[in-house]
Amino acid sequence: MQGYSHHRAVRKAAGCCWEKGSAFWQSICMRGCLAVCALHFACGAPCKAEALIDGPRIHWAGFSFAGNASSVEKAYSNAYRVYSMAGDAATHESLLEQEIRTLVQGARPEHFALVSADQIKLGKGGALAMTCALDGEFIYVDRLSDFYNVSIWLSAEILVFDFNNRTLVASYPFGVILRTVSKDEPTSEFIGQCVQRMLLGKENNDNINLIEEFGRRLQHLQIREYYPVRLQLRHVELADKAQAKLPGSLRSDSAQIAAFRYFVGNSFAKALSGRADIPMLPYIAETAERNGIDRQATDAGHSMTILMGTVADGKVLSLKLPEPDYVFDLHLAGFRKAMVSEKPGIQKWVYAAYVDVQLSEPLKGTVYLKQQLVNPWNVDVPKGATVDDWGAYRSSLYELLGRFGEGLSSRPNLDWVGAQEGGRTLREQLKVAQAKLEQCR
Repeated sequence: MQGYSHHRAVRKAAGCCWEKGSAFWQSICMRGCLAVCALHFACGAPCKAEALIDGPRIHWAGFSFAGNASSVEKAYSNAYRVYSMAGDAATHESLLEQEIRTLVQGARPEHFALVSADQIKLGKGGALAMTCALDGEFIYVDRLSDFYNVSIWLSAEILVFDFNNRTLVASYPFGVILRTVSKDEPTSEFIGQCVQRMLLGKENNDNINLIEEFGRRLQHLQIREYYPVRLQLRHVELADKAQAKLPGSLRSDSAQIAAFRYFVGNSFAKALSGRADIPMLPYIAETAERNGIDRQATDAGHSMTILMGTVADGKVLSLKLPEPDYVFDLHLAGFRKAMVSEKPGIQKWVYAAYVDVQLSEPLKGTVYLKQQLVNPWNVDVPKGATVDDWGAYRSSLYELLGRFGEGLSSRPNLDWVGAQEGGRTLREQLKVAQAKLEQCR
């Protein structure tokens, strides 16, 4: 029986959409800019976690969406539908706002105090604020021999920013993945129910919930009022060989390809920040080739705009993104597959993603790590069945990014390094990179 990959995948994130001709896509993209809008910040009652803590005092500014304010509903069609579900009529909060407010009020971060946002006064000093900003809704539906494999990524950023100088202080990307199967082709209602389970903890039977993951990240975050050294993912490039392996839905035009690059960068940043426990400046996708905007050789400073809603009396703030001291660059070199063994009734195939990774310090022109990484993904294929090639390639790529992040953590897992070309040299480079990233914590 023959299988194939059916991608109703729509990249839904800041500055990027996988819907051809999307107004959301056309409206945002300039290099160095990321729009983040909070349609309604859920401040509510003061947080209770204001014990004596040796750390900064941060005002809770609620849940928000990354993207163009006028297109958020389209950009995050499933998550926004959950966000719009009515909750407490007295407070005019949605169910999602109630969920996250309850979590925040009960939070006890170890290294900072999280307090009510209604105490923020612009220009009054010491006004650090925090928002949980949803920045991605990725949906893949892959058809296999006799069922559909559904993968849903929800990604977000914990953003800490300074009200006084309008500057981003820290950003911690994170996310959750739900994988499930369906005998019939998944409907939009089915997808919507899955996303609802991933956002509303009370209806979640999968132990996969974005808000609960946010709470777990809050617990151990060490946030400073100032970071002297900063890290950012700068570029994601896609080789022609890699592009040729993408399904037709992802390589139909330059916008689709650029959107896939954003997905790779988004996944890399979340894997690295989560596994190595370091803040990263938000990844800004390259945009000139997909929206016709001229890109200047030198930027006049990166910026992020936030529609503050309740917190800033409905004003739009323009937040500056500090320049990075260290940058990662990714080059997706290609994908390969090979049958490695065959037994009666079954074949064993290996799928692999190849990614060139570089860590450098732009100001000095110094490269600290430069290595091509490969990650084998084993697939057993029953006789007469056809594997979903793209699903296997994607799994290999995602696992590779996670392993690299683990390799840069404070307690690195380097079991995968032995399979890399020049493994000894890579180990040495990883030690150097760890020392550089330690400065960013």
